[in-house]
Amino acid sequence: MKEVQENGVSPQGPSIPWSEWNLASKGNPPALSGSFNNYGTLYSNYNYTGLKKYKFELKNTGSTPLSYQWKDLVFNYATGSLSGNTTKTGTISVSYTDISFYLRVAPGNNNVVAGSISGTIKK
Repeated sequence: MKEVQENGVSPQGPSIPWSEWNLASKGNPPALSGSFNNYGTLYSNYNYTGLKKYKFELKNTGSTPLSYQWKDLVFNYATGSLSGNTTKTGTISVSYTDISFYLRVAPGNNNVVAGSISGTIKK
């Protein structure tokens, strides 16, 4: 069962979000924030859609490395890694406004047991 949290990121295990947030019609979504333990994985609460270009900021609020993917079921639109206590900004570009994608955050290496992240995605 999916645990939905208002803060924008949920610990899910291997589960992607089903809800959609259209930035063109609804504006910017809630900020992202979440943490995991026991080698978990985080997923955004929403699939983001409505634009061809998005700006994001992600901050690793923990001390261990994390990796992130802005993706759909097939494609990765932006990927990267975050060392502990660092912030990364970037842009996601897609071909069509009806493409939807989500954020997936995972441990940066096999030794990472716990981690936390915050951030935003916006127009």
